[in-house]
Amino acid sequence: MKNPNERLRGLKSLTGPFQAFDTSRLPENPGELFLQWLNLAIENEVKEPHAMTLSTVDADGYPDARVLILKDVVGDAFYFATGSESRKGQQLKGNPHVALTFYWPQLGRQVRIRGTAIDMGKEMGRQIFGSDR
Repeated sequence: MKNPNERLRGLKSLTGPFQAFDTSRLPENPGELFLQWLNLAIENEVKEPHAMTLSTVDADGYPDARVLILKDVVGDAFYFATGSESRKGQQLKGNPHVALTFYWPQLGRQVRIRGTAIDMGKEMGRQIFGSDR
């Protein structure tokens, strides 16, 4: 059996061909571009295109990441659900700065977003997501 290093070097990545990215045609609103790309991912049958990595920071300053599902996009606001008592909920209380990462390998595209998470409250959670999360 090959060692992991040899196996990793032998794997193909970003093999394309991929659609060109024309920076001269960017919309003014980044959320609009994200929705265009998300629709493209859906049309190209990317599996779980709404799956994203949420990165937070723990109380000791170490990064932490996990995969969540995007629930909604309104303007430049990206909505996801979490319980306030979960590990990520506690991390967000201590440090609300987050990063979101989407990766759509079939398109050769990734989206990286940094911002500040805001607790929308349980009532908003019930309205948008149908639960207290």
